[in-house]
Amino acid sequence: MLQRIALQLYLAAKFNPSMYDAIFPMSPKYSVGTRKVIAAQLMKSLSAYIKNASLQKDILAKAKTLYESSTREMRFDIDDICPRPKHIPIHFPIPWPDPNPWDGRSFVELNPQPQPPEYYKAVLNLIAESIDDSEFGASLQKLSDKIE
Repeated sequence: MLQRIALQLYLAAKFNPSMYDAIFPMSPKYSVGTRKVIAAQLMKSLSAYIKNASLQKDILAKAKTLYESSTREMRFDIDDICPRPKHIPIHFPIPWPDPNPWDGRSFVELNPQPQPPEYYKAVLNLIAESIDDSEFGASLQKLSDKIE
C-alpha cells in the first residue's frame, strides 16, 4: 500500500498537471503543500516498520518538520482532494475474468508478509524525489541508506 501512494505522489510531483490528468482522469489535484503533507504522513507510516529505534526517531522528526512547514503551503484554490466525478455511463453486466486483474489488492495483502529492507528504502527514496526541497530530499536519501 505504501508503494502505491508513494508512486502516485512521485508522479503528481514530476508530471505536468495536464499529463497527470490524462493518465489518471478525474483524479485529485494537489498543491506543493498538500504533496508534502502526504509525504510526511507516508514517512510517519513507514517509520513504524523500521526496526532501528534511532533511525525511526530520525524519520519521525523529519516527517514532523516537513508536516509543520508544509501546512502553510497548502492552497485552497488548487487542492481538490475529492473531485466531483463526471458521469461515465457504464453498462452492466461486464464480464470480468477471474481472478480479476483490475482488482487493486494483491495476494500479499490478503496474507501480509514482512517486507525486505529494500522495499522501505525504495519507498523512502520515492518520497525524497517527490519533494521539491533538494536539501530535504538529500537528507531523506541519506536516511534511506541507513535502513537495514
